[in-house]
Amino acid sequence: MTASKEDLVKQLVKVANHLVQKHRVNMYSADSKRETDIMFLSIWGERSAVLKVPFEMLEHLQDVDIEFVQTGRRGGDYLLLLVITQKIIKQPLRSPERRMKLQHRKYYSQESKRDSIFNS
Repeated sequence: MTASKEDLVKQLVKVANHLVQKHRVNMYSADSKRETDIMFLSIWGERSAVLKVPFEMLEHLQDVDIEFVQTGRRGGDYLLLLVITQKIIKQPLRSPERRMKLQHRKYYSQESKRDSIFNS
């Protein structure tokens, strides 16, 4: 049984709030515009703590994927912008987001094959 988008948002907020407190970082969440997106997150604080949050999220949330949008600085803090999306397997077959992800995967898998040929 798949969870509804509202259920995923509630679960995501609960997990994110727990991890933000655990790692002592700050978070801002917002709605995202794409159909397959669940939530947009901005996380900032000490760099090593910020980088732990998305990977620990994936341990708690099996029905989502995380896309890293941007990294940078916010004052003296490290900033990480993320989009939490539905798993690619659960996205509509003809959605533009799914098509783009699959094209990127194909491109990068071919690129790694080319690199291994040249490095042999």
